[in-house]
Amino acid sequence: MERRFLLPGESVFCRTETIISTLLGSCVAVCLYDNARCWGGMNHYMLPVNTGGSLEPGKYGDIAIHNLIAVARSAGSRKSNLVASVYGGGHVIGHLGAASVASVSGIPERNAEIALELLARFGIPVIHQDLGGRNGRKLHMNSTSNQIEVSIIQRMTEHAVVEERRERLAGRKARVLIVDDSATVRRLLRRCIEESGDLEVCGEAEDAYDAREKILELDPDLLTLDVIMPRMDGNTFLRKL
Repeated sequence: MERRFLLPGESVFCRTETIISTLLGSCVAVCLYDNARCWGGMNHYMLPVNTGGSLEPGKYGDIAIHNLIAVARSAGSRKSNLVASVYGGGHVIGHLGAASVASVSGIPERNAEIALELLARFGIPVIHQDLGGRNGRKLHMNSTSNQIEVSIIQRMTEHAVVEERRERLAGRKARVLIVDDSATVRRLLRRCIEESGDLEVCGEAEDAYDAREKILELDPDLLTLDVIMPRMDGNTFLRKL
């Protein structure tokens, strides 16, 4: 079975069975499903509407939702067969918040509202919603069955995050994910890391798309990241994370 992990601004619609995953803070994901065809997809956006900003189009809810519906229609879905589930829009600190001003500016609420408004305008019923709150969410959608698993990411203060990480590392080696498109470089890095005595390699990835799957699966403590990689360079990948 194929697996896809979405970063902010990305979306996917799958006609074959795929597990689609993402992490949400103040962002929102719309899961769209065709009850007749038994296929579906998801988007992940950061801000409610595009008012002339410079972000990628898919990071704006109005564009991301229109695009996801358009892709579903072009795949062969009839609008009357589509249903939606909506998740996210939490007041979250740290990297899962779209920005530090998100909670102050009402972005989480507007992200949720724009999804519900546009889906109602398109006549697509929302069969489930899990919105707001003060925690992040980890989302897994089966595109064939529309089974959606939601795990809460517990909210922590910045101090608690540091303490939790320190406790995790106590008594064990830090786990490193090696990300580089060169197998030779990965082997060299693995050798150096394993010889250090303080670190251990938990996995390898050959590009950013492979890396985001491994991050979700392996939960590494550290990354080694190649700046120049095919498909997506290291700097772009860090900004998206």
